[in-house]
Amino acid sequence: MSNTEFSQILEQVCMEEYAVPDKVPVHHFSFRHRKNMRRILDMPFSCPEPVRKLKPDRRTLCILIAAIFLALLTVSGAAYYISTFIMKEHRDNTQLFAFDVSGAPDTIGREYYISALPEGYFEADRMADPISIWTTYQHGDYANNTIILTQTVKKGFDHHFNTEGYSFEEVKINGHEGLFISWACDERYWSEVVWDNGDYILTIDGMLPKKELINLAESTEFNNS
Repeated sequence: MSNTEFSQILEQVCMEEYAVPDKVPVHHFSFRHRKNMRRILDMPFSCPEPVRKLKPDRRTLCILIAAIFLALLTVSGAAYYISTFIMKEHRDNTQLFAFDVSGAPDTIGREYYISALPEGYFEADRMADPISIWTTYQHGDYANNTIILTQTVKKGFDHHFNTEGYSFEEVKINGHEGLFISWACDERYWSEVVWDNGDYILTIDGMLPKKELINLAESTEFNNS
């Protein structure tokens, strides 16, 4: 998506977020107030027509906000919109964060888990704070055979990774837009899928091929207990 299209989306979100009535009723001061003001200012009493100050309309203001936002993003590196994320490239790493955070929870409410784990995998570790949950699944005693599920509130999602050797591909997870990211160096391989499910940003990563990783992502469910 181009910066122009991204700016238009940002403008629309801004207008919806900060929508106010275009016409505000003119306030009419009381006769007593005007009389007191005449006495204070020692001016001939009159009832002039209200003077309207020129001000930019909401659309112009939102366009300015979008332009400023894009300018700030691009000060230290290229920034662009991909899938439902904003990706910003720095000199030695790439930063990924959520674009649309409106209406999303500020803390973890529903907790997600992988319902279709590969045979032999079990939940080995789990850490949580108010905005994130990290669940590690492991196969046998091999620490390298791990699958990690991360759930983060949108406003708290800020993902950095080394750009060199990485590839990106847009994917769909249960109808939601996401990214498949893979990295290879020598004989080592690592991949992850990250997507916005409407409420949270979910990430699953491990030493797995694309199809298996996406199948795991599509099996995520929230815990009703």
